[in-house]
Amino acid sequence: MSQGCVVGVDIGGTKIAAGIVDLHGNVLARGRSPMVARGSAADGLAAIESAINTVLAQTPSGYEVQGIGICSPGPLDPKTGVVINPPNLPCWRNFPLAESIRKSRKRAREG
Repeated sequence: MSQGCVVGVDIGGTKIAAGIVDLHGNVLARGRSPMVARGSAADGLAAIESAINTVLAQTPSGYEVQGIGICSPGPLDPKTGVVINPPNLPCWRNFPLAESIRKSRKRAREG
């Protein structure tokens, strides 16, 4: 039987930090990727996916990822997951971050 864990992602204007944590709060893996703050929204999303994929590749055997939590610059709408107008990420004005991650992870699982 596998143990549960979650992916945590911290998005900043210059970097993305990601990690995997078990359900007791123990850090199992971590990684960082540069953020593309002045590129396109797609460039920023690709950087996040890179950080997530880096830590997912380090998931210890016997663990199953149960979810992804993301900390993003705001302001943002917590109900819709839309980043409204972040001053340090101009590429993400009115960007549907939660839905974009949901779709990209679905494609990764199916692909």
